[in-house]
Amino acid sequence: MVLGTENKALALIAVANEDRESSWDVIQKLHALGIRKTVMLTGDNRTTADIRATLIVTVNGLRLLRIKNE
Repeated sequence: MVLGTENKALALIAVANEDRESSWDVIQKLHALGIRKTVMLTGDNRTTADIRATLIVTVNGLRLLRIKNE
């Protein structure tokens, strides 16, 4: 978020949600069971989804948002 006047930025604020540690544990357990392809459905934009998808094979950024809107 950018805070400012009509023609001058005064502050930049970055916000992010923390991932649940259990999410990564579940993915690792699925992989240990032989499930190799996992998909992350998210309402986040593609860049945010890619950053969060360190252990996930397929990322569908904004897919969940599209499904919710249908």
